[in-house]
Amino acid sequence: MPCAGNLALISQSGSIATGMVDWHTARGRFSGIVSSAISSTSDLADLLDYFALDGKTRAILLYV
Repeated sequence: MPCAGNLALISQSGSIATGMVDWHTARGRFSGIVSSAISSTSDLADLLDYFALDGKTRAILLYV
């Protein structure tokens, strides 16, 4: 598991999320990781709202 940090990852692809975790663990930290098939814009909007209001998150990385 990656250590706590300030970058949130939202991905529709589990493979991309796994690859980013492997790559980023050596270089930095994540505040949160969500990997799911985001089928509607309201789901994506809810996730963006959550991380935008999260005090630990400074940036949000999207793969949609």
